[in-house]
Amino acid sequence: MLEAHGYDDKGYIPAEALKSAKRGVLEDGVQYFHSSSVSTLVEAVAPFLQEHDTLLVTHGAGAGLRAEWPHVIAALCAWPQCQAQLVNYVAENNPEIKKVALTTGDSPFSADDMIWIRSAVRSNDWDIVFQELYSPDTIDFYPLVTSMLATEPDIIHLGSTVPSTAAAILEAGSSLGYTGCWIGNNFDVDVVTTRVPYEYIEDKCIGFQCKLDIPDVLGPVVYGLYEEYQSRWPGEFVAEGFAPIFTFTLVLEGMKEAGSVDPVKVWEAIYDVPVFEHPYLGEARWGGHEVYGCDHFLMTPWYVGNTTGGRFTAVDIYPFYEWYQENVDIIVEEHEAFGRTTYR
Repeated sequence: MLEAHGYDDKGYIPAEALKSAKRGVLEDGVQYFHSSSVSTLVEAVAPFLQEHDTLLVTHGAGAGLRAEWPHVIAALCAWPQCQAQLVNYVAENNPEIKKVALTTGDSPFSADDMIWIRSAVRSNDWDIVFQELYSPDTIDFYPLVTSMLATEPDIIHLGSTVPSTAAAILEAGSSLGYTGCWIGNNFDVDVVTTRVPYEYIEDKCIGFQCKLDIPDVLGPVVYGLYEEYQSRWPGEFVAEGFAPIFTFTLVLEGMKEAGSVDPVKVWEAIYDVPVFEHPYLGEARWGGHEVYGCDHFLMTPWYVGNTTGGRFTAVDIYPFYEWYQENVDIIVEEHEAFGRTTYR
């Protein structure tokens, strides 16, 4: 049996993350952790967890992936790689798009957002006509949106902007006459429609933290998980709540392969499987050594959502591995431009 514990980093604070990791290992005997891939958090806890042979799986790849830390595994292409998948999905379905404006909040994860957004934008030959971070305490977004719209973008990418802030930005865009599409993490319809009418966002907001409630897109296994979630916590679904299910699928397969629950044996067994048939996401492959110096990143497909039919829901599942292989030079260049060490 797996026993679950929860810990709070109090809003991506590295010292709090380390405090939680120590409590989990030393007081509660935890051997496996799931966390965000925010680089500063992973870097804060990884040395301690390595000392105690504890496995850390994240839902995306950040700078915390390193050859000397085999116990840190990126088990999904959720954040931040999903930012690239969103751009690729939009580019494939909207060939007329040529110009993009980029913004997101100035935060511990804004660099990772921009690295992957810019990589995908360049790979699709879009022009970046605007790029600026906004302060997290911004209340009036009209000046920012006015500046963006002056560059006449075909689409606006909001990165990891939270739903309430996205709603305020969309309100400014609507008032200033912008009629194009938006890309971002999460367009919670109930939140966004407190600021703009639903008609403004219909089929115009592309993101990845969407509801998993369309069987034809998801398949029966994932849709069944969604239904189970809804039956236990009606109306409380958040896409991030699914991330540990997907990451720990890899861990469970590693336990089976290793014939053990020992974390060291598990991660050694995991890396011995070159192609992982993920039961929820399909075929996934290990990669990433050009960026991280190791292939500890399981490159999975991931969901793309849109505001359609009155809700923000999954409309496709989009690949990543092939795009990474074709555009690794651009991806490395963008990491280096943001001061990251690479291993090409």
